[in-house]
This record gives sequence, structure tokens and C-alpha cells, in this order.
Amino acid sequence: MSLINKMLQDLDARGTTRTEALPGQVKPVARAPYRPNRRVIAAAAGGAVAATALVWVGWTQWHRGEYGCTFAETPVECELRTHRPSFVIIQVGTHFESRNTEYLRRIILQLMDAGVVPILATKADNRELDDRINRDMALLAVEYDLPLWNFWAAVSDLPNRGLYTRDDRPLQGDIYLNEEATIIHRMTGLAALNVVWRAVAGE
Repeated sequence: MSLINKMLQDLDARGTTRTEALPGQVKPVARAPYRPNRRVIAAAAGGAVAATALVWVGWTQWHRGEYGCTFAETPVECELRTHRPSFVIIQVGTHFESRNTEYLRRIILQLMDAGVVPILATKADNRELDDRINRDMALLAVEYDLPLWNFWAAVSDLPNRGLYTRDDRPLQGDIYLNEEATIIHRMTGLAALNVVWRAVAGE
């Protein structure tokens, strides 16, 4: 799915068109003429952990054959084949997967082997109570010399980091972004992508 549809899906256009959902100073750009068959993507599956990007068990039930993925492909393999991205943003939600870093390393190496630039990202919440997910993302960025989109820092000045609990999911706690944090997520995500894109292009 496209960057606007996923990286910016949780930014949630809430009924507006994609262009209307963006702040006024942000405008869509034409696809680069020398890379006509590539686009920027961010892959995700709701409720998934990093391990699910590397396995296909249950994946066919998630995509239901709607995205052109084959039965034997992992989510990462399918994205690489069907969209041929230049950049992939990796932003992990809150979960308690003890082997998360191991799985992320495998995803990062698979992307790099395919010539893709991974952009790692932190999250706003600390539901795991020890910040280990954001810490692991920062350490992986250092380990592989990759760009880090530090969304946690971007919302650190907001009350409760712009988080709230959904009334219909009270046990999940404060893991959802309010409107202000959503706008910051949209803008800082695009800014991070812009910086990396220009750096790769030598600008």
C-alpha cells in the first residue's frame, strides 16, 4: 500500500480526500521520471509483530488475495516484488515479542539486500513500560547506519505525548494518537522521508 495510505493511514484522513488531508504547505509531487516503476511504500498488518513479516502462515488470510501476493510469499517478499520500493519505513507498534530485534535484523538485511533503504521509526507510547521498543529501534539504526525517524521525540512536548485511550478498548491504554499528535506524525514522517530521499539523491 502507498505511503499516504499506510504510513499516513494512521494519520487518518477521516473522510477527506488524500490531498485534503495533508496540511496546506504539503503538496503531492510527481513521480521521479527516471524511476517510473518505483514508489515509496510502508508495509504493515494490523495487530502484527515483526515476526509476521517474515512468515507466510496466516498471511493469506490477512491479504485475502487482494494484493497480488502468492501463497508462498512472506509479506516482505510480496511488497518487494509487487511495489519495488526505494525506501521502506519500519515502525513497530506496542507488543511483547521478546525476539523482536532478531526479526527486525532479518527484515532490515532483506531490504538492504534488495537495494532498499530502510528508515527506522520510534513510537509515541511506552506501553511496555521500559522503552525497549524505541531503544531497540535506535540501536538498530546505529548498528546498520540507517536513518531514524524519532517520532517519540517529536511528540515529547505534548501532554501525555498526544496519546489517549479509546472508549471501546479501555484495556489497551494510551496508545492512540490524538488529532495534534496525528498531524505531527504526518508532518515529521514526510519530513524524514524528504531528508532521506534528498540525501540518497545527492542533494
